[in-house]
Amino acid sequence: MADAGVGSHPALSIGLAVYNGQRFVARALDSLLAQSFPNYELIISDDASTDRSNEICRSYVARDARIRYIRQPSNLGMYRNFDFLVNESRGSFYMWAAQDDEWDPDWCKVLMENMTEDAIISFGHVKLLGPARSILQLYKRPQFSKNEIRRTFQLFFQDFPWSIGSSPIYGICRRQSILDCPISKIEKLSRDSTDSLWVFTVGQRGHILTDDRVYHYKHAGYPKSNRPRILQRIREQVVVLHQVRMLTCFPLLARRWWLRPVFALLTPVRYLIRVCVSNIGLIRKVIARAQGSPLPDRSSR
Repeated sequence: MADAGVGSHPALSIGLAVYNGQRFVARALDSLLAQSFPNYELIISDDASTDRSNEICRSYVARDARIRYIRQPSNLGMYRNFDFLVNESRGSFYMWAAQDDEWDPDWCKVLMENMTEDAIISFGHVKLLGPARSILQLYKRPQFSKNEIRRTFQLFFQDFPWSIGSSPIYGICRRQSILDCPISKIEKLSRDSTDSLWVFTVGQRGHILTDDRVYHYKHAGYPKSNRPRILQRIREQVVVLHQVRMLTCFPLLARRWWLRPVFALLTPVRYLIRVCVSNIGLIRKVIARAQGSPLPDRSSR
């Protein structure tokens, strides 16, 4: 179990990447500051926001000494901002946090307790929030094998974030494992599903533990102004062309050399599965809306 005591250096660093997050960032900060795990620091990197995010974050810094706030002079982009936060951290364990998410008060405590010697990522369970914070969906909790080869195949076929509503990237990780595999380098291979490729890469090196006692809350859908155009939605949800390049990266990232040709052969199968899953989801939406009970739009996840 990870040390929960308070020391000169935090056991856990939480990195909150912010960009134009005025709508939800205060809720995210309230949720993070309410964590029952005592020994952590919270680092905020504001990626040159143009809304009130700067003002909101600075008001929290004035209230709580655990927070460090850095405002970027120019926009780094999501994953370079993620790497910046890791490099600023001091804890042996690290957690990325999204500006529009919320967490149970014991999220960090339970996940840190689960960080055994063979664990590289500790994650919980996910609920999807709708208007007025109503619970729209409780996602199935993934369970990963302790066997490296079996777990590697699980990660290859797992469809983050569609399958579980989020990604284990937002769990607690060993900081050194993140430094050894900067997510911005994974982004250079594919800008689509970068988090899935990162989890695949890191997850081959240690066990991924999940716990259904604590929840991570995601907000559903796009604001209307940010909804993708209809052609983009067809491309993303019907033919899923945007994931072709991502799928070709799995063989390159396989740790065992003999798995690389295996995954190369399985890539077309993985693509067809993704197309089927996406289109089944679309059909369910159409049926639900025809019946007057629309399903949440999870395309932004």
